[in-house]
Amino acid sequence: MLGWLDFRKADPAHYGRSWDARLLSLKDREKEWLEPLHYARILAIKDGGIMLTGFEITFRALKSKPNHVRQTWWCVIHEEEAYAALARHNPQSSSGFDVNDDDMPD
Repeated sequence: MLGWLDFRKADPAHYGRSWDARLLSLKDREKEWLEPLHYARILAIKDGGIMLTGFEITFRALKSKPNHVRQTWWCVIHEEEAYAALARHNPQSSSGFDVNDDDMPD
């Protein structure tokens, strides 16, 4: 997805001393493309990008316990370099789905 990466300290009242990552719209930086990545940390900066890991926190109901789903984002500047690096690393999905299985239109 195309957007601006916003990586900043989280609200200490909610998440303690941690960092959040957000993917914001190119046109409207108030609009988020994805759910925020809480407790985010940088794994690597290489191959023309930055790799982050953290948790997507979702709630099933108003009083339910939150679900913490581990997420890893790889944010790159140049799309061509990203596809070349992806081909070199050949990542495997833990869910069994391939990165090319997503046939949703852009």
